[in-house]
Amino acid sequence: MKTKRNLLLLPWLLLLSACGAIGLAYNNAPSWASGKIDDAFNLSANQQKQLNPRLQGFFNWHRKQELYRYQVFLDQAARHTEDGISASEFLDLSNQIEQTWDRTVAKAIEECSDLANSLSPTQINHYHSFYLKKLEEYDEYLEKTPQQRSLYRARQNLD
Repeated sequence: MKTKRNLLLLPWLLLLSACGAIGLAYNNAPSWASGKIDDAFNLSANQQKQLNPRLQGFFNWHRKQELYRYQVFLDQAARHTEDGISASEFLDLSNQIEQTWDRTVAKAIEECSDLANSLSPTQINHYHSFYLKKLEEYDEYLEKTPQQRSLYRARQNLD
């Protein structure tokens, strides 16, 4: 009886966890992004303090303005690909992805451009070194077998 009840609850729990996952991601995205940006640029305490509310604003905008557009886009893409996709449909979807990226970058610039102007030459050099290290790591990743890549990604996720 207990097992049967648990099996009936499972679909509801999965649905709730999926809805919660989006909220969890958006609630934690500013903090996660802040840490990544700080790692890349080695921000000062003042810059970090300025960055956090800007990231919060960016992700609030994204959640309110872009998330619905993603759903519409994915629904449209699914319809186009049900019976195969034509070249013009593919180009239309590709154009929509480009427009999404443009809107996102424009909003990020709007939110953070003056903060970017406050970066020192030392911070720019720090980013350059950070970027080169990430590039080397990616090159090493590409040299791995598919099984090694899968293990690597699992370790990264655990970390």
